[in-house]
Amino acid sequence: MLFRSRLSFFSALLLLTVVAHSQGNPPPGAVSDATGYTSFYPGSMPLVISAPHGGTWNLTEVKDRSCEGAVTATDNNTKELAFEISEAMFKYHGFRPYLIVCNISRKDVDQNREINEATCGEPSMAAPWQVFHGYIDSALKEAVQKYGSCLYIDLHGHGHPEQRLELGYLIKEDKLRGFFDQELTISERSTSLGNLIGKPNGASLRDWLFGPGAFGTLMSAKGFPSIPSQQDPYPGTGEKIGRAHV
Repeated sequence: MLFRSRLSFFSALLLLTVVAHSQGNPPPGAVSDATGYTSFYPGSMPLVISAPHGGTWNLTEVKDRSCEGAVTATDNNTKELAFEISEAMFKYHGFRPYLIVCNISRKDVDQNREINEATCGEPSMAAPWQVFHGYIDSALKEAVQKYGSCLYIDLHGHGHPEQRLELGYLIKEDKLRGFFDQELTISERSTSLGNLIGKPNGASLRDWLFGPGAFGTLMSAKGFPSIPSQQDPYPGTGEKIGRAHV
C-alpha cells in the first residue's frame, strides 16, 4: 500500500540517524546571514527540516528573555540530529533535505513563538527571527516549485523523563484525546496533516494519527515509542506534546 510504503521509507531513514554515531557535522553549501545567527543548507529532495531550539550561542550584548511565558531551555542535540538526518539520507539515497538551523540560544530569541514573545521586546532580535522564518518560507517555496509538494518537519526535543517520539501535528492534547475517543471532531485543515488527507487511497486524519500506517505506529513497531500512534494514541492527563509558531 502506497500509504504504508512511503512512511516506512521515511521511518527507515530516521531510524538510521537514531542509531548513527556521527558527530553531527553540518552538510556542505551553508548560507548564513551576515551575523551567522541562522544557517540555511540547500536541499535536493522534497523535505524541509528546521531546528529552532538547538542553538547555543548566548549573546552577551542581549539580555536573556524573561517576559511572561518565556521558555529558554535548549532542545539538546536537535541541531546535530538535523545534520545526522542529512548525512544519513545522502549516504543511503544520494539526496539531502533543506535545513534551517538557529545558532543562537533560546535565551536570546525563541524561533517557535510569534515575534513579540519570541524577542520579549528586544529590538535587535527581530531581524534574526525574520531571517529564520524567511529561510523556511524560501525553502518551502523552492521545494514545492521543484517537486510539486514537500514535507516540512520542525525538529524539537523535550525535557521530561518519558522517552518517546512526540508528533505535534498542531493538535492540542485534549483535542487529540477527544478525537481518539470519538467525543470531538477536528478540522483537518487546522492540523499540519491537512494537505495529506485523502492521500493516498483515501487515508483519513484518523488513519494518519492512529492507523497501522501512521508514522508514529511504524516508529513504535520498530522499538521507538511514539505518540500519537496505534500503540499510544494520546498523552496522559497533564502531559504536553508541544506547540509551534512556524
